[in-house]
Amino acid sequence: MAVYFAVDLDALARRSLYLDRLQDTVLMRQVVSVIEEFRDEVTPRPPKAFPHWRPGASLRVRHAAV
Repeated sequence: MAVYFAVDLDALARRSLYLDRLQDTVLMRQVVSVIEEFRDEVTPRPPKAFPHWRPGASLRVRHAAV
Protein backbone atom coordinates (compact mmCIF):
# COMPACT_ATOMS: atom_id res chain seq x y z
CA MET A 1 0.00 0.00 0.00
CA ALA A 2 1.43 3.38 -0.98
CA VAL A 3 1.08 6.50 1.14
CA TYR A 4 1.31 9.90 -0.50
CA PHE A 5 1.81 13.29 1.13
CA ALA A 6 1.38 16.65 -0.57
CA VAL A 7 2.41 20.07 0.73
CA ASP A 8 2.29 23.67 -0.40
CA LEU A 9 6.04 24.26 -0.75
CA ASP A 10 5.80 28.07 -0.58
CA ALA A 11 3.79 27.90 2.64
CA LEU A 12 6.18 25.33 4.10
CA ALA A 13 9.20 27.52 3.27
CA ARG A 14 7.55 30.58 4.87
CA ARG A 15 7.20 28.65 8.14
CA SER A 16 10.80 27.41 8.15
CA LEU A 17 12.69 28.90 11.08
CA TYR A 18 16.13 28.28 9.56
CA LEU A 19 15.62 28.90 5.84
CA ASP A 20 17.65 32.12 5.97
CA ARG A 21 20.58 30.18 7.44
CA LEU A 22 20.56 27.79 4.47
CA GLN A 23 20.89 30.58 1.93
CA ASP A 24 24.69 30.46 1.66
CA THR A 25 25.11 26.68 1.85
CA VAL A 26 26.43 24.71 -1.12
CA LEU A 27 27.27 21.25 0.14
CA MET A 28 24.95 18.75 1.80
CA ARG A 29 27.27 18.66 4.83
CA GLN A 30 26.75 22.42 5.26
CA VAL A 31 22.96 21.95 5.20
CA VAL A 32 23.22 19.18 7.80
CA SER A 33 25.41 21.38 10.01
CA VAL A 34 22.97 24.30 9.84
CA ILE A 35 20.06 22.06 10.79
CA GLU A 36 22.03 20.45 13.64
CA GLU A 37 22.97 23.89 15.01
CA PHE A 38 19.35 24.98 14.82
CA ARG A 39 18.17 21.87 16.67
CA ASP A 40 20.69 22.56 19.44
CA GLU A 41 19.11 26.02 19.94
CA VAL A 42 15.47 24.95 20.30
CA THR A 43 13.50 22.73 22.64
CA PRO A 44 11.67 20.13 20.56
CA ARG A 45 8.04 19.27 21.23
CA PRO A 46 7.48 15.86 22.81
CA PRO A 47 6.44 13.22 20.26
CA LYS A 48 2.77 12.31 20.01
CA ALA A 49 1.11 9.17 18.71
CA PHE A 50 -1.26 9.49 15.78
CA PRO A 51 -4.76 9.62 17.30
CA HIS A 52 -6.36 7.39 14.65
CA TRP A 53 -4.13 4.37 15.20
CA ARG A 54 -2.65 2.55 18.15
CA PRO A 55 -0.31 -0.45 18.25
CA GLY A 56 -2.26 -3.66 17.97
CA ALA A 57 -5.27 -2.00 16.33
CA SER A 58 -6.64 -3.34 13.09
CA LEU A 59 -5.70 -1.44 9.94
CA ARG A 60 -8.68 -2.79 7.97
CA VAL A 61 -11.02 -0.21 6.46
CA ARG A 62 -14.60 -0.73 7.47
CA HIS A 63 -17.29 0.32 5.02
CA ALA A 64 -20.73 1.44 6.10
CA ALA A 65 -23.61 -0.76 5.04
CA VAL A 66 -25.61 0.71 2.17
